[in-house]
Amino acid sequence: MGSRVAVAAYTHTPMPVPFTKLQALGNHFALVYSPEARPFDPGVLAPALCRHHFAVGADGLLVTSPSDVADVRMRYYDPDGSEDMCGNGLRCVARWAFERGVAPAEMRVETLSGVRECTVLGPEEVRAEMGAPILDTERLPALASADRLLDHPV
Repeated sequence: MGSRVAVAAYTHTPMPVPFTKLQALGNHFALVYSPEARPFDPGVLAPALCRHHFAVGADGLLVTSPSDVADVRMRYYDPDGSEDMCGNGLRCVARWAFERGVAPAEMRVETLSGVRECTVLGPEEVRAEMGAPILDTERLPALASADRLLDHPV
């Protein structure tokens, strides 16, 4: 988990944005710690950093900051700049927060989908409580003829 510095060239004046590159189960992330008001727009920074072969190359941007309701706050941005939730990103944030002394091994992480409990079990093992899976097609962004998406052909 080496730290690097990306140059945010999407602004009128390039500014250094320190980041850490992380991976979990094949997903790669750029993590930016923002302890105060962000001097950058994560929805713009994500596409700039995530481009494979032309930038850092990542499946998404993780932005961490202090939280009023948990040990740390996590925001995840897809490579197109849209905000979302990512379980593997959550696990990376938990390990990063523990290793940097931001949170204890058993922690609470504020996410877009609520506060999640995570436990760092070892250097390569992090447990994250993701909640119950949503299978109801009315609550999923999918078109399907079934009431539930379970063993549905693709």
